[in-house]
Amino acid sequence: MLVELHCHTRRHSSCSRLEPESAVREAVARGLQGLLLTEHGYWWPDDELAALRAAAGVPEHFVLLAGQEVETELGHVLVIGVTLSLPEQYRVADLRRRFPDAALVRAHPWRGGGSPGDPGLQHPAFAAVEVFNRNQCPAENIAALRAWHRLRFTATAGSDAHLPGQVGTFPTLFDHPVTTVAALAAELHAGRCRPLCKEIARAGST
Repeated sequence: MLVELHCHTRRHSSCSRLEPESAVREAVARGLQGLLLTEHGYWWPDDELAALRAAAGVPEHFVLLAGQEVETELGHVLVIGVTLSLPEQYRVADLRRRFPDAALVRAHPWRGGGSPGDPGLQHPAFAAVEVFNRNQCPAENIAALRAWHRLRFTATAGSDAHLPGQVGTFPTLFDHPVTTVAALAAELHAGRCRPLCKEIARAGST
């Protein structure tokens, strides 16, 4: 199952210029099976998601869910599986203690030349680390790919969409279909996902 795990819309993220209906339609047009809205410190309630689904006119099988992006002492974290908005800054340990079932994904840690280091990438509070992100330059995404290959932590990708045409650039591939945000969080905790990454094989390999 292909899912966009990192998307901001102008309705609830002031940094975005992407209409929510356009975000959903772009995900469908790119062949994704699901979209997770991750506004800054805002969780879309179920009734608002249902209204968005109706307005976007997406197929019934398409999965539309909500997480959020939260400020922490370790940078931005995608919080998946919490059903209330978290607009304040939090410590990662407090998020983990307060929401034990939520999946915390460390977002774009290489952005702007960041160097998260091995302990930061293997932090026990995180279910996964986002390795591919539109807001990381190619060199940073390559550094992230190398770290993932070396350390083998659970990795995700996210387009971090803020503008039309960006949704689905970096989707995440899940081993099993999910229909709820709780199931999505459980799959992340179990490590049953990875970035959709087509790599060039070496000569002579299959």
